[in-house]
Amino acid sequence: MRLLKKFLIIVITLCTTLVAWAGGAVSFKTEAPMFVTMGDRFPVRFRLNAKADGDSFVAPSFSNFDQLTPPTKSHSSSISIVNGQTSKSVSNVWTVILMPQKEGTFTIGAATVVVDGKSYSTQPIAIEVRGEGQQAGNQAAPQGGQSQNQKSQPKEQSAQQRAS
Repeated sequence: MRLLKKFLIIVITLCTTLVAWAGGAVSFKTEAPMFVTMGDRFPVRFRLNAKADGDSFVAPSFSNFDQLTPPTKSHSSSISIVNGQTSKSVSNVWTVILMPQKEGTFTIGAATVVVDGKSYSTQPIAIEVRGEGQQAGNQAAPQGGQSQNQKSQPKEQSAQQRAS
């Protein structure tokens, strides 16, 4: 009888976990500084909150920037059970290091990735490249803008789902 109870508890826990995992919406965002200075290196990150299908990530072109590193992928996941509630968090981040070629405002296009057979794209983002005498301070802003005095907040652009 005890063995049956233990088995039922395990089955119920697994079913609850599977239901909790199935409920999340896919988010695919670009994080980059809003302003950079000529000669400075800076990261551009593409953050996905789901598991990508294989090697489906496609980086955008980086015109007007030198790409110093290929996209480097990092992955993290966690499972939390609090008061019987199970939640799962997955994060995949592709990071590219860039350096501007000239001053001006330039657009980094959309990256794409496939999750469960569906294609997701980030929004293109604009980065202003300033001369060496002007201060950029690696300031960043989320989508919708932010004052230049606030620092260290990444510029995020949400994913737009496209039919595959």
